[in-house]
Amino acid sequence: MPSPEAAAQPPAAGTAAAEAAIAWMVRLHGEPAGSGAWRAFTAWQEAHPEHAAAWRHLQAWQLRLAGLPAGAAQTALDAAHARGHSGRRRLLLSLGAGSAGLAALQGLPLARAMLADVRTGVGERHELRLPDGSQLSLNTDTAVDVGGQAGSLVVRLHRGEILVRAGALLTVAASEGQVRATPDGEARIQRLDHTLAVTAHRDQVAVQPRMAVQTTPLPTGRCVHIDAQSVSAESPADFDRAAWAEGLLVARGRRLDAFLADLARYRHGYLGVAPEIGGLRISGVFPLADPDRVLAALARTLAVRLQYRTRYWVRVLPA
Repeated sequence: MPSPEAAAQPPAAGTAAAEAAIAWMVRLHGEPAGSGAWRAFTAWQEAHPEHAAAWRHLQAWQLRLAGLPAGAAQTALDAAHARGHSGRRRLLLSLGAGSAGLAALQGLPLARAMLADVRTGVGERHELRLPDGSQLSLNTDTAVDVGGQAGSLVVRLHRGEILVRAGALLTVAASEGQVRATPDGEARIQRLDHTLAVTAHRDQVAVQPRMAVQTTPLPTGRCVHIDAQSVSAESPADFDRAAWAEGLLVARGRRLDAFLADLARYRHGYLGVAPEIGGLRISGVFPLADPDRVLAALARTLAVRLQYRTRYWVRVLPA
């Protein structure tokens, strides 16, 4: 059982048990009690004492992120374990974030993104079911148009990031090129500076730069970047990057500066970090609903402090 002092420390990165505990926390988010996923988790947890210890440490850390003192975090953790599966599930769900409502569908004619059919503001997410049964998840600050007919729908991505689960042949188009997902295919597409980052999550996905004649297949578990003319070499997919669709930000031994760059996408204003602490490593599963609460928790648990000039300007400095 972790002590109150241990509960105040972030999970250690790199151990197999710690990595698995993080993966289980993401997988179990939103799973109903008694499901196959929870049964498989219980089998994993009981297979080795290190598994149970890593899980309890991660849960205690998550409660600290929720703002509970270390002692109170341990009390809540003990109560959840005493209640069994349903208690552990309620504890897990209490750490997540619900989807925000849909932003206004029309705006000023300043850019195509402002005129998009569907868009989200900073910190908002939205789920949309298309006429052909496809599911479309919009991340923060994202704008899309949806056109075509069932069986040949086209989602035009103006900015931001989406996760698509195709109910029929579905095309995602941008100025750099297009992505095609077959029925039951799943892909995550993010617009960056003059490129599209494309990750195939399930089944076959194909990419095609705007000036290319042929499409390039992208196998499950692989990621590429495309611009108007070319496709990059494949790299392994980082499925943790799609946890935003569940309202979560996952870190496994990530650099603090990279973690804060991701967190900054979900809050208005400036979020910076002093270079001398940018290399600190952090692991955990963080709710996206309140980024400033995550920052406050980091200041309580890491050797850092927060410098606020206004509520929209904050910099993370050495303690």
